[in-house]
Amino acid sequence: MEEEDGPVYVDEDLEDMGDDIISVYDSSQLPDPILQMDKQGKIILNWLVYFILLWQYKNYVSDNAIEHMLKFLQQLFHCIGSLVQQHIDLELFLVLAANIPTTLYSARKLLNIERDCFEKYVVCSKCTKLYEMDNNLFNNGRETVARTCTNVAYPRARRPKACAAQLAQKVILNRGTCKFYAIKTYCNRRIIDFLEFLLKRPGFEQQCEKWRERDVGKDLYADVYDGKVWKDFKKWKNGKDFFNLPHSFGLMLNVDWFKSFKHRNDCSVGVMYIVLMNLPRHLRFKNENVILVGIIPALKKEPASLNHFLEPVVDELKPLWSGVNVSTFSSPKDAVKILAALLCCSSDIPAARKLCGFLGHQAHLDCSHC
Repeated sequence: MEEEDGPVYVDEDLEDMGDDIISVYDSSQLPDPILQMDKQGKIILNWLVYFILLWQYKNYVSDNAIEHMLKFLQQLFHCIGSLVQQHIDLELFLVLAANIPTTLYSARKLLNIERDCFEKYVVCSKCTKLYEMDNNLFNNGRETVARTCTNVAYPRARRPKACAAQLAQKVILNRGTCKFYAIKTYCNRRIIDFLEFLLKRPGFEQQCEKWRERDVGKDLYADVYDGKVWKDFKKWKNGKDFFNLPHSFGLMLNVDWFKSFKHRNDCSVGVMYIVLMNLPRHLRFKNENVILVGIIPALKKEPASLNHFLEPVVDELKPLWSGVNVSTFSSPKDAVKILAALLCCSSDIPAARKLCGFLGHQAHLDCSHC
């Protein structure tokens, strides 16, 4: 069977072709950035970069793909500017080419976008113990080496033994420098900061108070507000109902695992997220209202317990129970006191077992020593 006219490319050929296109022009020949750009050029550049980042967010495009696009646009504007300059005295495209960022870091820096709002911890890949990111290296007197896990799973055993798993790996870069990278990283987001971010939205506080105006029949259970836990939640030091206090919120914790790659079953990433039960049901689980608490890295097998990953969450729930001061949309200057309590957990049976410390469905309780 005869092939159609025209060349046929495989993936490797297309990758090589892309590298050739990127390397046609030397970026060192471009003008100095920012200094030669006027106000009109800055507006066009900011609009272009903002659209690209928004397009990435809306269409779930990878970071590598966006950086290839930015580099291509830089070379494209440089080529167009060179051609236009031969006929018309117009250097706008050359200036734009010099200022187009070629990495996501420089793109977000141009628009003053703070993306990385997570606290990162080093995770022991064996026992899931968390360690501070800046505390995983030490000097043994001769060289800098990575620390090992010092967690003792059973401290009351006859011979307690530390985990001793490696926490970081040593990598030699092209320039000959040595770097240590954490083998596994856990990302945690502060609940208090995100609650303050939500309360600064216009109308968000009013949405959280709409549950008080509901008119439901006496024997009808239409939402969580009609249940006994919500109505009788009185564990407060002054004897008042918790949800009758101003700016009080009920939280629900969820955890689940998902496959991060479509054609791989050996890579499962876990997420912990919190929703505000005060919100109406049609707004409660929208992406913009969900607090992503933590991202559990892919391990050889899912952890049997989530206690180590829950430690940062518990450290924030304690002050939220007593009350913390934050700024809101209605009170941007004078901080108001907000209260929050974890009322329930919502997960499937395997995840709920790990989250709450329950026994598995195949577990057997040995009562011979009772």
